[in-house]
Amino acid sequence: MKLRLLVVLMLYFLTIITGWSQVSGELFDNNKRSFPNDWEVMFDDIELQIDTVIYRWSDDNVSHGDEKKLGFIFQKNSEVATIRLTPRKAFTRYQIELIEGDGYAILENLIYENNTYHSGKIRLQGLSDIDLLGLRFKVSKKDPKEEMVFRLPLFPYTDMYAKIYPGSGELFIGKEYTFEIITNNSDNIQADQVWKDLEYFSYRIFNEDTKVFISVIGKKLGTSTLDIRIPLKRPIVSDDNRSVYSLPPWDYTFEIKRSPLSFLALDRTDFVWDENSRTGIEIEMEDGKGIKLEKTYRLESREQAGGHLVAEIYTRRRLSNGKILCWLRIYNFHRRSDGYLYLKDGDLPIFMTNFDVSPKTVINRIELQREGQDFTESLSVFPGETIEIKVEGVSLDRANFTFEDIGGAYKDTLLKSDKIHTYKLQIPKDISKKRLIIYNNGQSTGYNLSINEFQKARPLDFIMLSYEQNGREKSVTLNRITSAIMHIGTLKDVIIKPVPSRIDDESALHGKQYVTIKITLTGPNRDLVEMRTVENMVICPDQTSPRYLFYQDKDCQSGAFNINSILSRKTNELNGWSRVEIEISHRREKHDDEAYTHRAEFILTRNYEFDIDVSFPAGLLQIRPDRPNERLSSFSGVSLAALAQFSFFKPGQIARYQPYRVGVGTIAMNAFDFSNESADRGLALVALGSLSPTRPNPKLRLTLYFGGGYFLTNADNIRTPPGWFFLIGPGVAVRL
Repeated sequence: MKLRLLVVLMLYFLTIITGWSQVSGELFDNNKRSFPNDWEVMFDDIELQIDTVIYRWSDDNVSHGDEKKLGFIFQKNSEVATIRLTPRKAFTRYQIELIEGDGYAILENLIYENNTYHSGKIRLQGLSDIDLLGLRFKVSKKDPKEEMVFRLPLFPYTDMYAKIYPGSGELFIGKEYTFEIITNNSDNIQADQVWKDLEYFSYRIFNEDTKVFISVIGKKLGTSTLDIRIPLKRPIVSDDNRSVYSLPPWDYTFEIKRSPLSFLALDRTDFVWDENSRTGIEIEMEDGKGIKLEKTYRLESREQAGGHLVAEIYTRRRLSNGKILCWLRIYNFHRRSDGYLYLKDGDLPIFMTNFDVSPKTVINRIELQREGQDFTESLSVFPGETIEIKVEGVSLDRANFTFEDIGGAYKDTLLKSDKIHTYKLQIPKDISKKRLIIYNNGQSTGYNLSINEFQKARPLDFIMLSYEQNGREKSVTLNRITSAIMHIGTLKDVIIKPVPSRIDDESALHGKQYVTIKITLTGPNRDLVEMRTVENMVICPDQTSPRYLFYQDKDCQSGAFNINSILSRKTNELNGWSRVEIEISHRREKHDDEAYTHRAEFILTRNYEFDIDVSFPAGLLQIRPDRPNERLSSFSGVSLAALAQFSFFKPGQIARYQPYRVGVGTIAMNAFDFSNESADRGLALVALGSLSPTRPNPKLRLTLYFGGGYFLTNADNIRTPPGWFFLIGPGVAVRL
């Protein structure tokens, strides 16, 4: 019974522990607090699937230094992977977005699938070369609106092998032997082509095309094991779950035999041929049987007589360490890979030796390349940009190039040889010098990088237009104006306001902006009123730019500019339906033929128009309320009306009239009946409305009139006595 109770209590305790993060997450979300410090609280698990293999954060995290990382095995430099994030219940409503970053490209954005997990697809690239790889995510919620960014560190490692097939395992002392390294990932082997010395061997690892080789030279007689570790660019994981940047040690056994001619080793195997080398380089050489002191021996490239002279050795004295102190005088180039050198007494070879004779490091050319462009010999660079530098010359394998005030220059070992070195480097945005010296082994090479400031045209979002509308100031960004601005009433002025803080930002530097402003005023009928151009306007980034101190110049303009200051006809003097056009464009000659142009147009609209119309109503039907027995008079002849009239415009259209008008004035009924016996003539005050076609600006139009008025005739006029009346009928209107 006690045992059962103990088991129940333990299960209850485990349930509380495992559910704590879930419960705490719900409380955390319900209380609308900020995001947790530890992003792991938000997820049940995170998976990375490559091919058919799935790596989980819960099972496959690896401790690397002081940080946990999601480890995965890669076979190629580029891998396509599916990423899956399973949020805990409290965080299922949160939006998760994968952010672009170094070392990967987004193929499919994250989507929330099956109400369970967020899934997307990426391409991991350059896995053998990138040092710190991690995926960046942005988590956001709407209520309250907050967001956070976290990084999922990745640890790519490889499961690889590398072996050689040494054949019989026999080496003749001093002779170079080359073996291909058979491996499943040649890109991950660090091949630096530098000779390394062991007690019994000298060796180097190098690339040729897509293959990796090792060259071995035996130095001492006897049987010995080639005990070396192959260095790796990306690590493997050892049995104790540690990251190791080398393969397990080789244990190939070789028997080093004596050559038909004995090999005499020098204390150095690498020499530079220059003017000083002919005067003699002090060396120590192994003592050989029959070697005489104070004698000059020839070093030739072939065992037979007639080989070309490479160097001479003059023996001086024997040393206590069993070696001979000599002078070495060099006369020609030589590589150990080309074969042995034969120590001759006259034409008789008596010993063998070998060493490299290389020319002095000479730089023939330095070229620069930007992404997507060809190499150029111009060494002008811009702050903040990433470039590739290619150095071409002679004997560059001895060189160690550094760049002033630039840390972390990445050397591309795949393109490293004695003739070419390539480097990738990023120019700091806040670099303070105008020239950066290129050094070789601490000495100036005579080459330098020239720092130029950007003058790259930026889209015209750093200029705003400000104007007054309905008594309030309104500002709009220039390049966001996509249609004409319909301005009601008088346009007092337009102010052009530069926004220097928008020119340079974290993503890119643009530098000074040289713009031209063209202002055009046109009348209601599109007739030209005035045109002005401001040619030389320079807008410089403000103090928020890391290059602010280098942009300071007397020609920089940061204040507002009102267009009325240069116009003789001011904008507030323009009639209705006039237009103000402002065109701002970059000066191409200042921005390497790159330019942006944007145009803003203000149209001065009106709701109505007041004018005097003269019209000729004819055939009017009159209605007399004061004459009940004769409500309808006969149709009148041609009358003459003069009206003070209001015309109305269609909203949203340019100078398009509504079909109706309203006016007041006088009408002379039957004005064109000149017979003395006409009794229908009379003068009246009227208020009339009219309907007419909406053709633009007609001088003569047919009109339908309706309205009423009061006759001003004599009381004894029987046909048209004084009194009120209504009328309706057609006519012809003429605009004055």
